[in-house]
Amino acid sequence: MDKRILRIFLSIGITTLFIGTTFLPLIQGVEVRKSSYPLSNGKTHYVGGSGPGNYTNIQDAINNSVDGFTIFVYDDSSPYYENLFIDISINLIGENKDTTIIDGRNIGDVAYVTADFVNITGFTFQNSKKSSSGLCLWESNNCIISNNKFINNYWNFNVIYSDYNIIEHNKITEGYRGLFLSFSCFNTLLKNDITLNINIGLSICKDSISNSVISNNIHLNTYYGMSLNLNCVDNTLIGNSIKWNGLIGLKILDSCDKNNIYCNNFIDNAQNADDVCDNFWDSGIKGNFWSDYTGEDSNGDGIGDTPYTIPGDGNQDNYPLMEPYENRKPNKPSIDGPTNGIIDIPNTYTFNSVDPDGDDIYYYILWGDGYFEPWEGPIASGEDFIIDHTFQSQGTFTIQVKVRDQFGVESGVATLEVTIPRNRATYEFLFLRIIERFPNAFPILRQLFGFI
Repeated sequence: MDKRILRIFLSIGITTLFIGTTFLPLIQGVEVRKSSYPLSNGKTHYVGGSGPGNYTNIQDAINNSVDGFTIFVYDDSSPYYENLFIDISINLIGENKDTTIIDGRNIGDVAYVTADFVNITGFTFQNSKKSSSGLCLWESNNCIISNNKFINNYWNFNVIYSDYNIIEHNKITEGYRGLFLSFSCFNTLLKNDITLNINIGLSICKDSISNSVISNNIHLNTYYGMSLNLNCVDNTLIGNSIKWNGLIGLKILDSCDKNNIYCNNFIDNAQNADDVCDNFWDSGIKGNFWSDYTGEDSNGDGIGDTPYTIPGDGNQDNYPLMEPYENRKPNKPSIDGPTNGIIDIPNTYTFNSVDPDGDDIYYYILWGDGYFEPWEGPIASGEDFIIDHTFQSQGTFTIQVKVRDQFGVESGVATLEVTIPRNRATYEFLFLRIIERFPNAFPILRQLFGFI
């Protein structure tokens, strides 16, 4: 028998399940898609700590890394007086965001990133030079900047010519300006605490177009909470808390049209909003909460009977909320799929979650083998999300999945343990032995594979 023929037979998907001498074809799932996002290449450098070969400086560890490396920084040598330059795709992880400090010494950007797929978490970035940044993404796409602290930088955080980034769970405080996006599209800003910046908390300007999502952020600053300026179009602002700003909570000007603004809480700003452009201040069902709204709710549905007029150019919130908006988190997702498999054979998994508010949801999946799916969606609440994954080595892997809604509110984590016991060559060998052990069985396969 030619084993190459059997290998082809198995690899093209005509996999069979036999019960006695009856063959039942296994129905293939959705289109096989190997995960495009490896967590790392398995190589890690350490900075600080007491391990042999650990680096003293973060930049030295970066200079001796290549794409896919992880750099873990201990806090025992903090603060690190450095100005980082990152031009490779790495995972940069600090031990604790409050105690792992990178200090720019007031001589430049604390960290300057020019590569795609850079993930940074667990640091404090402080003391940039005047007119420089705590962190600057420059022509950097598909980065994740999460769970960091930016304090006392002139520009706390700049994103310039950079698309498809996720910026979440950061504290951005006590700078001249907080978070600044320019010429940057399709970015997601979730659950950032942007407070006590002197001039403005969040500024989006200069052709930052096309569906950037700003959700569940807190904007509490000296003068302006947030502004859109110079052709910022088709962005979505939902679930933000914009409060106690000294001049204007949200200011929109200079050709910033077709932005969607709803389910935000505007609370006790000197002026809650100002919009001289043409934007949508409600979803068609719900608008925003305005602390200075004076209308009534005669039918008790939680929506004001009369529109709230936005100062500037006659825009209206047609469905103003009578109480501050509170969003409920999605349910922990279910996982349905095989718990046993074979190396290099795709397995189909079905995920499902229901959002109690009916919001669209996004799935984040860790496969347990070094690959992940970063926030796949949007998927309608209650709709199955089906995806294939191929495990490429033997072992026991724990799939972890969570969801978040369009406001950035996350569910609990669901898990499923999957065992990949043997490689495909082993199964081919066993299959051959079965055919040889029962010479009168499986006549079709005996003819197909050349047994006489």
